[in-house]
Parts: sequence; structure tokens; C-alpha cells
Amino acid sequence: MRVRVLQSIARAVTSLRALTLICGVTLAVPASALAQTVYVSDELRIALRSGPGEEFRALRILLAGTELSELERREPWVRVEIAGGPEGWVQSRYLTEETPARVQLPRVLEAQERNRAIIERLEAEVAKLDGASQEAARLRETGTQLAAENARLLYSERSRDMISGAGIVLAGILVGALWPRRNGANS
Repeated sequence: MRVRVLQSIARAVTSLRALTLICGVTLAVPASALAQTVYVSDELRIALRSGPGEEFRALRILLAGTELSELERREPWVRVEIAGGPEGWVQSRYLTEETPARVQLPRVLEAQERNRAIIERLEAEVAKLDGASQEAARLRETGTQLAAENARLLYSERSRDMISGAGIVLAGILVGALWPRRNGANS
């Protein structure tokens, strides 16, 4: 039991030291260095006020998607600055760190258009390659047919030459057999 209490105290001391360190670092850094970009969330119109409360006058009406730099936070209010414009206070419930759809949509549409152009170009290249592939297959088939025809013609030419040679030999034998022989005594 005593060990558990000591362990709990040790954890609490460690957490307290970490918290003290974080607070010290946070206070040492100027507010402008901690500025984080936040946006007014979609489909809203909110008042940029001169102070942190509804009793302060509205300086400007902000539309959804307005980019702001967060300077200070006093829940539920946040001191913000419009890029190149005035500083003021808005309620934190209307802010988000995520880029709202109103800001994202033009970027997405632009990227979609670029991707559509790339897809069309790639489809045209695929069609060309498909045509070239079909042409290559046709040429392979033609090459195979020509090789077979060439082999047939070579065989045919050799056969013709052999038949011609055999005919000449046969004719020589016939001429020799039928031609009267001359003896040296008959002359």
C-alpha cells in the first residue's frame, strides 16, 4: 500500500515538472511566434469584435472560409488577426484548424481538371500502343506466313532441280543405250 502511494506521488511530481516546463516555454515564446492559421467554419457569418465578449462592438463581419491567424485564446474567445487587416476577437466555437470546404473546393476542382487532362492523354497513348500492338501481331503473323512460303518455295525449287538432274541423267542413259556403238573394227 505504501509503495503504491509513493509511486503515485512520484508520478504526480513528474507530471508537475513537465507541466511547469511546458508553462515556462509557453510564457517565454511571444504570441506572434505561436500564431496558428485557423478558419471560420463553413456557411457562417460571424462578428469580429473589439474585445472578448458580446458587449464589445463588432468591427467587421467575417464569412465562412476567412483565413485568420490565432494570436491569443481566452475561452470561449480567441484573439485573431485577418491577413493584412485588423485584429479582433471571435468565439472559438466558430473556428476550425481544418481548411473549410469553401476553400478546398476550388483547389479540388482545379486538381480534378488537371487529372482529367492527364487521363485523356494517357488514354490516347494507350490507344496508340494498342494499335501498335495489333500492328505488331499482324506483322508477326505475316512474318510466319512468309517464312512458311519461303520454306515451301525452297523445297519446290530443290525438287525441280533434282527432277531436272534426274531427267538429264536418264536422257544420257537412253541416248547412250540407243545410240549405235562404234567398234574400232567397223570403221
